[in-house]
Amino acid sequence: MLEKQQLPPIRLRLAICAVGLFGFCFISANTSRAYVITVLIVTGTGFGVFSSPISNAIMSCIGPKDYSAANSFQTTMRNLGQAVSLCIMTSIMTAHIGDTAFADAPVSGVSGLVLSMRTGFIIPKQIILAYKYFDKLVERSRSIP
Repeated sequence: MLEKQQLPPIRLRLAICAVGLFGFCFISANTSRAYVITVLIVTGTGFGVFSSPISNAIMSCIGPKDYSAANSFQTTMRNLGQAVSLCIMTSIMTAHIGDTAFADAPVSGVSGLVLSMRTGFIIPKQIILAYKYFDKLVERSRSIP
């Protein structure tokens, strides 16, 4: 299980993910490439430094004979999360853009794409912030004698 001294750095790493996702909410049709690249770097760095300690914490909670089953389960859950996220994002894009092809889309189609991207990035940011809030509540409840 995670030690108390490990929690603040993990929260900080999760906050980096949230900041990166929050940055995507401000993308418009006129956003510069430098801004998009910067936000991608922040988000990728946040997810990169967050996922490794979480995987390590999960694997350190089990015995060596169960490593293969735990790794398989962890990989299955990661792939399931990616598949569900892809379905959700496709549904959001379909709701905002409709059945218009990208090649035939007028300027308003670009707005629909940008709006669907904003909506798609606001949802995970809110989930991460809710996780941080409830994690803090659980930690406070454990410290009450």
